[in-house]
Parts: sequence; C-alpha cells; structure tokens
Amino acid sequence: MNKYSRKIKGTVIVDVEGKQIESLINRMLEENVQISALRRTSAEEASFQISYKDVSFVKRFRKEYQCKIRFKEKSGFPRIYEQRKKWIPGMIGIVIGFAIIFCLSNLIWNVTIKGGTAESRFEVQALTKELGLVEGKWIQQTANISTIEREIMNKIEEISYVGIQRHGTSYYIVIEESEKEIREQTERPSHLVAEKSGTIHSMYVTDGRPLVKINDVVKKGDVLVSGLLDEEGDVTTTSKGEVLAEVWYHLQLTINLKQEQLNLIPDPVTTYQLRIGDRQIGKEENELRLVHEEKTPFYFFKWPLPISLTKQYYYDEQSSELEYDIEEQLPSLIEERLKRELGQQVKLQYQKVLHEHRDSDKVKLEMFVKVIEDISTQQNIDQGD
Repeated sequence: MNKYSRKIKGTVIVDVEGKQIESLINRMLEENVQISALRRTSAEEASFQISYKDVSFVKRFRKEYQCKIRFKEKSGFPRIYEQRKKWIPGMIGIVIGFAIIFCLSNLIWNVTIKGGTAESRFEVQALTKELGLVEGKWIQQTANISTIEREIMNKIEEISYVGIQRHGTSYYIVIEESEKEIREQTERPSHLVAEKSGTIHSMYVTDGRPLVKINDVVKKGDVLVSGLLDEEGDVTTTSKGEVLAEVWYHLQLTINLKQEQLNLIPDPVTTYQLRIGDRQIGKEENELRLVHEEKTPFYFFKWPLPISLTKQYYYDEQSSELEYDIEEQLPSLIEERLKRELGQQVKLQYQKVLHEHRDSDKVKLEMFVKVIEDISTQQNIDQGD
C-alpha cells in the first residue's frame, strides 16, 4: 500500500499485548488484512500498522485470542472525517446554499420593455427572445447588450433609439420611435432646394408648389419646390417629393484587373472557454479565423466574479482571384463607386473616358460621367421668406 493509498484509506498503529500475538497476526493475514511496520517489543507485546477499514477485524479477534489492544496515531482522510463530522453537514449546507445563490444570480429573472407603441414593444420582445434575452435563461447564453441593440436598430425600422441596461438579474429596454420626430419635422413649413447643380430629369412632388420643370438647368441653392402656396405667403406647407436631375462628375479611377478575395464561409464554428482572471481554461488551437469573441462574466448577486465564459466564433476562409474585363465591367465598377459615395439611388446614364493608362494589372482612368440622382433637400422657411 503506497503513501497515497494509505492517506486516502487512512491508517492506524495498533499496540497488542497477549500470549497469542502470532496466532492473531496469522488470522488477520488469512482474512487479507494488510499489515505493515510490524515490530515485536517483547515476548507478549507487539505493534503494527493496518488500514483504517480493518480495525473491525482486530476488535473481533482480540477476545478469541485473549489479547489487549490499543489504537494510536490514527491518520488519513477517515480520521479527518471522524474529527470533523459534526460540522461537515453544516459546511455542505453552506456550499449548497452558495451554489444555489450562484445559479440564481446568473439567471435572467425579468425583462422589461418601456416606450414606443404596443406593436413596437411586441416586435422588440420577439426579437430579444431570438437573441436569447428571455426570462429563465442563463445570462452567459445571451448575446451581449451591444449586439442586441444593434440587431433591434437594424431589423425594426420604426425604432429610432434603443437603450438596454442590466441591473442584477433584470434587463430594462427603453425604446423610442422615429415617427414622433418625423412628425415634428414635417409640421414645419419648408422648401425643397437644390443640393447641387444639374439639369432636371424628372419630378415627383406630393406637397408644395413646383417652381421648375423638366430640362430646366438649376444651380446649387435654387428653390425647386416652394412651401409657400400663395403669393402673400400666408398659406404654407412642408414640401415633399423627389427631384431627379442629370449631374456631371469628373472622376479619376484606379481599377485592379486582378484581385484576390477572401470569403468567409457562413457557418461558424462556436467554442466556449472558461476564463479565471487572465488565465484561460480549455484553450485549443484552431486553424480557422477568429472573427468575433463575446465575454460574459459570472455573477454572485449583482457583483461580477473574476470568472467568465468566453464564446468564440471561428470562420473558414476561401480564397479566390477575381479578374475584370475593363470593357465589359467598367460601367458596373463606376456605378458601384458612385453608389458608395453618393447613395444607392444613383443611376449611371453616360460615361466618357478622357485618358486611360495601363500599368501591369492596374488601369488608371480619367473620365466624365453623367448620373441621375435626387438633388433635393429640405430647407425650413424663415419668417422673413
């Protein structure tokens, strides 16, 4: 029996006194009792060490062999348990109590949504459930607050503001709708004025008095649709509509005819890591690309512990090489750049290349382009108008 086994099972030194010590020891060996440190101190006295669980054999055989025994130097876990068994149930109760409090502190007990209409609150509630923000779920399984706020703003058009706060095991979501702000703005009388110079291509006016017509040339700042409905200016309205115009741009482009593109495969590999302080437990090497990481601490009541659960999203990458045919794809490349700079509603109508220079896999272009875009913008009417 090695030292680790003796420590777990526990040992005791037995002093034996009697005339049949040899018979007692032989009987114990027949019963597979392991004896160590056997020492004969006199003709009728001896001492040895046995396992704690074999004490019952010695007690049972002592009368049969008319021996006196004394137990001393008890050691090992059984001895520790015997010394402390009175307060062990209390300690177990305390540990269980802490475990229950720990679990309850990491559950979501309440999600309150304030502001907006009943319909908007219902939409927000449905979306937060999809993201894991629901009563009875672990806090660590819920998307982080910034992600939830971003998803609400992106997916519910009526919401102009969302704020989420966590207090203990409760989440409070405050929303505001954009309709009220738009209504306050549209109640103010306004003109539609030209944001840039161009030639009127088409118009769609729902409110206001048009001052220009198709094919008119306008300059930046010209009034396109007036919010004054009579000559005296007593009757006003908020001008609404679109005024599309032909606008010229001078562009200088550099286009790569060959371009390496890295694409992320949509299905991520999700892993969970337990972090204690700055040390991460269960860290594994992953050949995939780590794109996003969410860290959520564990709580005891409302206080965060130095223990957190880290959720990591790994994506596989695919590399591909794109080759452009400058003659075929030039219009789409120009339109893509214009949409990035001017907005998605811009439409390319005409292009004229002034200068072209090819250098290896790059093409440098200088050109004029004509696009059709909405050049109108609202301008509030001052009292002096």
